Amino acid sequence: MDEPNINTIRKNLGVEEHIPFFGYLIYRADSDEFLAKFDISPERVLKGWHKLPDQAKPFKKVLEANRVCQQLELDPNICEIVIGFDLGKQIAVGPLDNDIVSEN
Repeated sequence: MDEPNINTIRKNLGVEEHIPFFGYLIYRADSDEFLAKFDISPERVLKGWHKLPDQAKPFKKVLEANRVCQQLELDPNICEIVIGFDLGKQIAVGPLDNDIVSEN
């Protein structure tokens, strides 16, 4: 996946410009959790999951989130990359479907 245009995503999701971009998040659909911690070394892969997106590890680039998703070695149907926006008291999460990332 190429790096999507944040302004296009904002427009397609109806997110106003003043709402801060939180980051791209890795969502695990089978357990309804977000990746909160991730560390990889030759000896181990450390990962932690959390139910709330505000506790998730945000990635500034979708390509980086995609790389980590692959390193987790989860079924691609389970490991999903979503986008988060910081509403202040909570993080709003949206899909990265083709109709969301493409310019209409």
